[in-house]
Amino acid sequence: MSSNRVEPVEEAVWIILPVKDAKEAKQRLSPLLSAGQRRELCQAMLEDVLAEVSQVKGVAGVLVISNDPAVQSLEVRFPVHTRLEPQDNAFGLNGAVTDAARYLAEQGADAVLVLHGDIPMIDSAELERVLAHHRSQGPGAHITLTPDDEQDGTNVLLVSPPLAIPYAYGKNSFSRHCQLASERNLRVDVVSSAALALDIDTPDDLACFASHCANSPRLAGRHSWRLLQNLPLAPVSREDEVSVRSA
Repeated sequence: MSSNRVEPVEEAVWIILPVKDAKEAKQRLSPLLSAGQRRELCQAMLEDVLAEVSQVKGVAGVLVISNDPAVQSLEVRFPVHTRLEPQDNAFGLNGAVTDAARYLAEQGADAVLVLHGDIPMIDSAELERVLAHHRSQGPGAHITLTPDDEQDGTNVLLVSPPLAIPYAYGKNSFSRHCQLASERNLRVDVVSSAALALDIDTPDDLACFASHCANSPRLAGRHSWRLLQNLPLAPVSREDEVSVRSA
């Protein structure tokens, strides 16, 4: 006897990973790292993130977006697709992510997971946990967020469908994304994760990352940790600390 039961189809989720041109990145680390060292660190963190993202199960693909044409070389080393930001993008990160989300929606994506290349403690199992929670809420428009360790930034953002809310990265993006979803009567879920909470912006963030790496076998092989161990870091003066924290 045949069954008429229809098995649920798992929604197609794409990961969006925005990558800023390394020449422009991490200015708040300038008291500690030279421009060349900051570029090296950005590349090392990106490789750590891509290595973990490449292991995430249950996603349709990974789309790396950037204003730097050199990003296309990543397709040779990692199982990712790349896309250049629109040349007329006047809205920075938010414009780039919106363009990518629109493109993926046109390709049939049901949801997007946006994360960033400066989360060097990232863990593929934690991303899968966030994704599983999002899927457990069922169909319909909703968002799931993982904030940074200060509850200010949005380190992971899952959006179903891809354009369900405007993207609002920048200061207080975590609360802004929650507010935008609430205004549209969308379900909002927050999934905290220590492995996804630390993004690297300041010398204090680097010190925190180094402390975690020194005490965690899981992080011992990270490219960014090996790089930091070999960099001759410049001392940070009291004046530099005040300048960095007020930036």
